[in-house]
Amino acid sequence: SSCSALAHAAAELLNHLLLPREVVSAALVNMADGKSMLNQFCQKMTKRSVGKGDIVYTTQTFPPSTFQTTVALLCLEGSPQYAGNTASTKKDAEQNAALIALQNHSADAAALAVTPPGQGKKRKAGEAGMGGVPAAVGGPASGQNKMNLNAALGRILRRPLTKEDTVFQ
Repeated sequence: SSCSALAHAAAELLNHLLLPREVVSAALVNMADGKSMLNQFCQKMTKRSVGKGDIVYTTQTFPPSTFQTTVALLCLEGSPQYAGNTASTKKDAEQNAALIALQNHSADAAALAVTPPGQGKKRKAGEAGMGGVPAAVGGPASGQNKMNLNAALGRILRRPLTKEDTVFQ
């Protein structure tokens, strides 16, 4: 079945990346991790949040019911594109493309130590720069307070901020 082939390919890829055994096990439990790990890899490579147009999946359908997906990493230099193996579902085809992209960037991924979502440590608000003393009411906000506000809004919105998102008067 394509699901077991996908699991096998993921196991080989994750072992190739020299990730810790517990990370490999966690990734195999949730096969949706291929796309998530690619997203995380791109975020670490670009050192910013990945937006909607930064990773683009394009799927072609071949009769009778075979799918192949190409993933374009528009956030990386040169905007590389990778075609995944064919699969019986669109979801599996997208996973295949994500795994191929990760495999092609395995040296970079290993250097960045990409981990599956939920494996990182949660920080308390104070450690994340959200604690501390607020700016005086009615007074001018310091540059640090503006940065903290923008960082918090970016985490809440889960996307990069635009100039129109915050207006200081």
